Amino acid sequence: MYGVGKYDSDHTSAPYRISHVLYGRKMPLYLPWSCFKERLMKCPYCHGDNTLVFLERKMPTVLSAYSGNFPVKVAEMQISACKDCLVGFASKKLSSEELTEIYDNYLYISPLNNIGVTKYDGMIDTIKKHFSVNDEIIEIGCSEGYLLKKLRDIGFSNVTGIEPGPQADSAKALGLNVIKGYFDATHAKNKIDGYYLMHVFEHFEEPFSIFRLMSSTLNETGKIVIEVPNFGGFHVQHLFYYNLYFMQVLSRDNDLKVIDFCIENGSLRVVFTKSENTQCREVDLVFDKIKYMPNLVDIKNSCESSRERVNDFLRGKDTVFWWGAGSASVILLNEIERDVLDNTKIVVIDGDRNKSNLTIPGVNLKVNHYSTIGNLHINNLVIASSFYKEIFDSIRLSGITYDHVEVFSYA
Repeated sequence: MYGVGKYDSDHTSAPYRISHVLYGRKMPLYLPWSCFKERLMKCPYCHGDNTLVFLERKMPTVLSAYSGNFPVKVAEMQISACKDCLVGFASKKLSSEELTEIYDNYLYISPLNNIGVTKYDGMIDTIKKHFSVNDEIIEIGCSEGYLLKKLRDIGFSNVTGIEPGPQADSAKALGLNVIKGYFDATHAKNKIDGYYLMHVFEHFEEPFSIFRLMSSTLNETGKIVIEVPNFGGFHVQHLFYYNLYFMQVLSRDNDLKVIDFCIENGSLRVVFTKSENTQCREVDLVFDKIKYMPNLVDIKNSCESSRERVNDFLRGKDTVFWWGAGSASVILLNEIERDVLDNTKIVVIDGDRNKSNLTIPGVNLKVNHYSTIGNLHINNLVIASSFYKEIFDSIRLSGITYDHVEVFSYA
């Protein structure tokens, strides 16, 4: 029987009781509404008017090191939240054409090159827990096929990936069963055992219709596993922001139930099955919406404090080595004040050789491979990446030492 939720290491492992705790910090039981703007914009899910503007910021439309061969736009991003169903959504978003251009030029982290592999461990464990090796499973948004390959290596024999981007060709080259295209009803003509989506659901323009389609094509004991940022990852490519309360609303509206979940490292992973599936017990969820809402204040303040913290750390320093060339780095580097940029030499380094000699959009800083500073002692180091634990391992193995370090696991 399943149904026990899991916190990360800062929390107790027990049925999930959501109140005023977020990322291990207790929050006040009141909501300073002055932090937000009221906005008469209908919620894209429940269609209610009870929404507010949660966060506004500007950022480049390309959130990774890139070739530098074309100009990058700066987008105004606005995120709103529904006070009824608690879904977050981009209330100012790019056009479909602009989003396609971003995805076509985005340089994804490559776990097949041993970069960011720990990010996938939880999903692999969840799939092993809830599926058998002979189950027919579809991965929507399989990228270059890292999870497909890992599952094949441990005996899963009937897993198919769907990927619209050029990464599908790389996955096929590994001998993986991958369909290049977008997921639709033709990919599940018969009832199947399940789906899993790894940091894909937040990108969909029409996620709820896709969820309905997945639900309708499950067999009697089929399951859906979705991992998304836990109301985080505030990027122009992310169109929706989720929490466990909304996932429960979504499941019940589609005749499903939540049977397992995990919140760790800023991500939320949820397992759904049909309501009538008696083999699996629904998780006992207690969610106090009133007590949860102050978490939005904390998240908003964390985003704003990251900008202040990075400027405070850089100000007055001659040279700073900056480790990271992904979305967190691009966002933070573009929030550095002009006088700080003009007076500080920032040397960007990264562990992905594919990003060497590329450019950070907006600030036009060149990316160097970290081997260029092997066995060196440096005074000031910034690590801007969710993979900071792996970066510290690389630092240790490369003989790099430092006096001062500031870590930003998200922007």
